[in-house]
Amino acid sequence: MRQKQFFPRRDEWLEEEPEKAVEQRLLSSDEAEFWPNQAHPKVKRALTALENLQRFVDEPPQGFAEKYQGRYDDLFDMSSRPFWERHHLF
Repeated sequence: MRQKQFFPRRDEWLEEEPEKAVEQRLLSSDEAEFWPNQAHPKVKRALTALENLQRFVDEPPQGFAEKYQGRYDDLFDMSSRPFWERHHLF
């Protein structure tokens, strides 16, 4: 959602999380990297939800972004790490 590709290396993950995700077919991998399996129904639903959220952020109801920024003293921007942390999106 940050408008760039994400291919984490195996050494960036905890224990055997990536291998478990590959076994569940949530991720695809080669010997070095992982990427989302966009054909998996759970991944599709997650991507659809994130795309819908991105559309809302891009075109919020009138005044929403200003209220959000006033409440959180931060930008209403999905590319902002605090946005993801604040709303427990990762």
